[in-house]
Amino acid sequence: MNSIYNSIGGYTPFTTDISDECLTVFAVTMKEFVSVGYKPFAVSTQVVNGINYRFLCTATNTDKEKTTYSVMLSIYKPSSGSSIIKSINEI
Repeated sequence: MNSIYNSIGGYTPFTTDISDECLTVFAVTMKEFVSVGYKPFAVSTQVVNGINYRFLCTATNTDKEKTTYSVMLSIYKPSSGSSIIKSINEI
């Protein structure tokens, strides 16, 4: 991997090989988010004072129509403490 991606501040390229650690952060952060179902299919990370995660996801509304669309969902996990959703943007 290129050293720029290993340095603080650089995002890794998106990968579809999502680690168990990334999936755990995603699941814990999203556990109470029930109005839309999100299924990640790729992730990119950035080391800061903690870790920023960018998940590419398939989103499905939980209404009768079950509309699906793609989003980029950003999560911040500090070095200690709980992770938070930073943004959810349709792509």
